[in-house]
Parts: sequence; C-alpha cells; structure tokens
Amino acid sequence: MRPRPSLKTRVIDGELGGYVLLAPAVLILLLLTVWPLVYSVGISFTNYRLGSTARVGFVGLGNYARMASDSIFLGALATTGELLLLAVPAQLILGYICARILQAAHDLPGARFLRTCYIVPTMMTSLAVALFWAYILDPLIGIANYVLQLFHLPAQPWFTSPGTALFTLTGVYLWQWVPFTAILLMAGLLQIPTQIYEAAAVDGARWYHRVFWIDLPLLLRVGAIAAILAVVEVIRLFDLVYGSTQGGPGTATLTNAVAIFRIGFENFDTGYAAATSLVILVITILVAQVFVRVLREGETT
Repeated sequence: MRPRPSLKTRVIDGELGGYVLLAPAVLILLLLTVWPLVYSVGISFTNYRLGSTARVGFVGLGNYARMASDSIFLGALATTGELLLLAVPAQLILGYICARILQAAHDLPGARFLRTCYIVPTMMTSLAVALFWAYILDPLIGIANYVLQLFHLPAQPWFTSPGTALFTLTGVYLWQWVPFTAILLMAGLLQIPTQIYEAAAVDGARWYHRVFWIDLPLLLRVGAIAAILAVVEVIRLFDLVYGSTQGGPGTATLTNAVAIFRIGFENFDTGYAAATSLVILVITILVAQVFVRVLREGETT
C-alpha cells in the first residue's frame, strides 16, 4: 500500500503548486506598485503635509480643484507639452535617419562595434548625462562656448537663458534617447524583405517614394512603440532636468516631474503632490492610448 502524500506535497505537485510558488513574487509586486498607488489616491483627498504634526483632514476634491488656479502647475504642464512637441517628433525623425545610416553600414567591418558605441548615451544614467552636458555648456568654463569663440562665433547662454534653455534641454534629451529609437527602428527595417526595395527600384521609385510608400507603412507598429516610449519618457523626465537646470532659469524648464518634486519634497505639501502626480498619470495614459490605437490599427491592416 502506497503511503498517502502529505498536504504539502499535494499542494506543490497539484494545481495550486504554481500559484504557491508565484505568491511571494506577486505579493512583492503588489506591495511595490498597487499599494503605493492606492495610498497616493487616498492622501490626494487630504491636506496631509509631510513632517507636520497637525491633524490630517479630508478635503475631498479640493486638491484637484486647486490645480485649475495654480499657475506653477499649469506652467509646468505647458512646458511639458512644449517639450513633447519639440522632442518626440524630432526623436522619431532623427531616429529613422540614424537607423537608415546604421542599416546601410550593417555589413561593413566594425559595424557591431560602432552600434555598441552609438548606444552608449542611452545606457548612461540621465543624471550623469545632465551633469556631463551642464559642464560642457557652462557659459564660463564650458568647452562649447570656447569652441564657438575659436571660430569667431558669439558665446551662447545655453541653460542660463529662458529663450534657449528649453531648446538646449531638448537637444541633450535627443542626444541620449535618439540612439535607442534608432536601434529600435533599425530592427524594424531589417525585417522588411529586400525584394520590396528591389521591386520599387525596378519601377523607378525614388528615395522619398521608398520612405513614404515602404518604410513608413511597414514601420508603423515599431514607430508606434517608439512613440509611446518617447512620450512616457518625456512626461516623467526628472533627473535630466533637475541635474542640468533644476527647472530654471525661472520656470523656463520646469516640467511636471520637477514641479511635483518641489511641491512634495520642498514645500512638503504631500496631499497636493499626490493629486498632481495622479493627474499626470491619467494624462500619460490618455496620450499613450492614442499611439496604442494606432498600433492596433496597424495590426489589423
């Protein structure tokens, strides 16, 4: 007579075995993601202030209504929108151009080494990139203005002028993230059969015909993914901004992430910071859904 297996053995070997083994990981994920989100939603309806000994009171939608008249938050929202309009299209266009160049050099000697070097900026932390470029573009000791003066060109204020700070920040962002987009699009280009290009060449198609009639339609899915990643990255951009300009000069580069940091960790208005962060989360999801819909349409066609 075979001995009856223990309850532990039956659980591990039975249908519940997988769930039992996954339970610790699922619990950790819930504690690290779901619980902070639920907690943020809860305190967004209160006047909770970090470090304050005053009694926490329920304010309902007061924090959300406060955003409509908060010029700092609205200004940061507008700055983030400008950064989106500047950075995302440029990232996709430059990424495509660089992907085309990398694809053309795909079979050349040393191409793998060049691709590895090309992706290095994306592998760097954003804070390191910010400090690196802040030093190069420093108006007094930076090498950028020194090189301009060697060619008898006027020195530029770069990060120190409200008129140039946002454009400079966009350039630094593109320097870091265009390589990632290029590698992503190059992977899509390599999946396009060469017979399509050969047939287009026989029909007398020019380079712009290949771009608009072959590359763009067949790169729609990969491009939508690259756009979603770029939008999310720009909206949550913090360390690159804080390490280079801290939102200045004035509020010229004050993005939502930096504004929320100031509200929560400099003004200690934690309840209001939670409310603003949740609004930005909803905006991010809504904007990303536009590209998700494009991605789904591309899958059905």
